[in-house]
Amino acid sequence: MLRFYHSLSGFLLFAVSLVLVTPVQAEVEFRANPHTRLSHEYQQRRQEPNYAGCPCGCRRSRLLALVPEHEAVLTVSTHPDFFVAVPALSDISDRPEGEIWTEFWLSDSDTQELLYLVRLPLPEQAGILRLPLSADLPALQMGKDYEWGFSLICDDDHPIGVYGIVRRVEPPADLSTLSEQATPHQLASRYANAGIWVEAIATLAQARQDSPENAEILNDWRSLLQSVELDGVIGNPFVQEPFVQEQIVREQ
Repeated sequence: MLRFYHSLSGFLLFAVSLVLVTPVQAEVEFRANPHTRLSHEYQQRRQEPNYAGCPCGCRRSRLLALVPEHEAVLTVSTHPDFFVAVPALSDISDRPEGEIWTEFWLSDSDTQELLYLVRLPLPEQAGILRLPLSADLPALQMGKDYEWGFSLICDDDHPIGVYGIVRRVEPPADLSTLSEQATPHQLASRYANAGIWVEAIATLAQARQDSPENAEILNDWRSLLQSVELDGVIGNPFVQEPFVQEQIVREQ
């Protein structure tokens, strides 16, 4: 019996040592830059509004911009990516006869000048749509705010849209300390801690597309969305929704 207790205590000590030495991957948490907070009158809608007349069917279409709710999102890219959760055609009930399409637009926040407007087809399946700006479009200027929107249109008079503001900034100074072998978790964490939303979500989006079954990457994706209260906007299953085909935004 004494030998049994010695063996049991040795096993417990070994198990505790494993817990203590096994690293636990921290969550990816977005920390907004205080200078990106939008005043109430300029806060944009990341979720489709309630709409009158049911132009695209009376059931909500689950259209959602993947951005923090009250922040201008930051990017270090001249041609950033945008992410929108879109419904499937079959999710739009009682829709009118005729074509259903989507539009992406970008404008100068100061002058309201429309820089480009692109019509895109609505994907057949529901999921997350990635919208990278084509390199042949004008580059975003440093420190300038741009308004962008994504609309679902069944009726020209009643588009359903989600909106955001994007601003290009200098890369974080400490980003240069990361090696070329940095993991998506390390890279996304560095961007998220610096308040740079676009590269944080784009890094994990690419990692999810490359390794859709990777549990650690899915956990990083979930924790990033939870940190800006995106996980519960249209239900938790949204976190695991697939990426639909990429739609490059280019001049038409």
